[in-house]
Amino acid sequence: MVYRKLHQNLATFRAYLEEQAARYGGGKEKLAAKFIGRWRDGTPVELSPDRADSSIAQDPAQSTNFKFGADLEGTRCPIGAHIRRVHPRDAFGFNGKLIDRRRITRRGLPYGRFAAESETVSDSDDRGVIFMALNADISRQFEFVQQQWIEYGNDAHLGNDKDILMGNHGGHGKFVVQGDPTATNPPLICSRLPNFVELRGGDYFFLPSITALGMIALGLVDPR
Repeated sequence: MVYRKLHQNLATFRAYLEEQAARYGGGKEKLAAKFIGRWRDGTPVELSPDRADSSIAQDPAQSTNFKFGADLEGTRCPIGAHIRRVHPRDAFGFNGKLIDRRRITRRGLPYGRFAAESETVSDSDDRGVIFMALNADISRQFEFVQQQWIEYGNDAHLGNDKDILMGNHGGHGKFVVQGDPTATNPPLICSRLPNFVELRGGDYFFLPSITALGMIALGLVDPR
């Protein structure tokens, strides 16, 4: 199991979003959705690129079961959107088979007080996500995703561009909203990316623990 404490620079994210939204015809909410790959309610941008749709967000068959293979140019969901970077699905071809061996089971637990959009926030506020991921092989799964898909974009033909949300930008790099040639929104290049998320700690764990395996072997606990 991979455990990480991820601090969120919420003030920086909101300020950068406001700055870039002033240059984007689709508005702030749509640009935020393009950054992440989902609308606030969880609706995948790939399935509904122009608005949130609760019927999709509340349907697991749609909200988690979708692909990018028919959107290789990123006109619906940007190629660099966070959820597309960390789980490209079938975007690399071969019906997603190249991706299967990198998949992980992940869960996030938010910490810190919720801050409404109208509330003034500071990056020093203790706020973020506890991230946990289960892997069969940490090197092949979590570390590969972190190194190759988050911190390096070449697999997605994005060169050295890092994941917009998780990447260690330091004021450099860019994020491209490809735009839709059939719509009025042209491509948008967001440059000088700050760090939106900072690692505050983490570790690797073996599950079940050696102690738990011993108890199972001795019949002291029910492994079911």
